Amino acid sequence: RACGADETLALPSSKTSLGQCKLCPECPPGFQRDCILGGSSTGDCKPCPNAGLVPKARTFKATTGDFATKCAKCQVCGGQDGNGVEYEKAACTATKDATCGLCMACPDGERRVGCSGTNPGSCVTLPSGMGG
Repeated sequence: RACGADETLALPSSKTSLGQCKLCPECPPGFQRDCILGGSSTGDCKPCPNAGLVPKARTFKATTGDFATKCAKCQVCGGQDGNGVEYEKAACTATKDATCGLCMACPDGERRVGCSGTNPGSCVTLPSGMGG
């Protein structure tokens, strides 16, 4: 038996049955469907991979969506290499993408150090004779 795009096979075909399709449920924010055409999925809602993972491996889903809505990769503040342009103001959760903040400029004679990851960094005074 062939199931529709928003269904998964709940009961496979046999000699006595044509099989039974199960409608894939809407999943709340933070969850995606294990809903793949055919008998390999349960049709259940599964959490977006996030907790305990490194930032570049985290995912989120902010809306309920439909049967095809999947978790999206979270943005990584400052890029994959933490380039010192942005820092993470708020971490990505299963329901919300990360919020990035810009590494702010320092006054003349000072330089920002340590702006990466979750640290906004701080301005330090440069030794006399060094420009910023």
